[in-house]
Amino acid sequence: MSRLLRGVGKSPAFVDPLAAYLVYDTFTDTNGVTLANHTPDKDTVGTGWLANVGGGFTIQGNALDCNGANDQFASIDCGAVAASVKVASLVVGNDNGLIARSSSGQSCIMVEWAAGRDAIELYTVNPGYTGIGSYAQAITAGDAKVNFELRYSGNSLTVLDNGTSRVTATNALNNTLTRVGVFGYSEGGTAGWDTLTAMAI
Repeated sequence: MSRLLRGVGKSPAFVDPLAAYLVYDTFTDTNGVTLANHTPDKDTVGTGWLANVGGGFTIQGNALDCNGANDQFASIDCGAVAASVKVASLVVGNDNGLIARSSSGQSCIMVEWAAGRDAIELYTVNPGYTGIGSYAQAITAGDAKVNFELRYSGNSLTVLDNGTSRVTATNALNNTLTRVGVFGYSEGGTAGWDTLTAMAI
């Protein structure tokens, strides 16, 4: 009888729902908290967010908001030289998107939705901007995009819009660096990001 009952009443083994992620951030926090003072849901390296350039990123409504003049860069170390950085929901502002292979300053790979030019644009930033790929698509400030993603491995770069590849490029800039993050330019509070993740690939 005891052999039949063995294990009855025991809790199932815990499975970490975030185990696959290097970084996972729902941006859940008090309104007005700066990104540099916000703690992600998961931060494998453990060094938190850095305001690379500008300080316009804050939490608003449990999402990330940008309200800052000119260039705004913020990054977090995911620890992987080959990874995917993705935002589950991105509200288009002026020019805003994602960065990868970032230094602690203004040197990175950057991809943005450019509302004024109706395009997804991929750049190297070092610190000047050099276009390395684009995809024409009508877009208006305030539009919401889902699953916007930048993948990097070696010198290969791929931008995906909800799972569909839109831009590919080859570039060696910072190909040993592991910081990923967000970018905005002269945003007035329209641009938004919700649930940013990074995974090794």
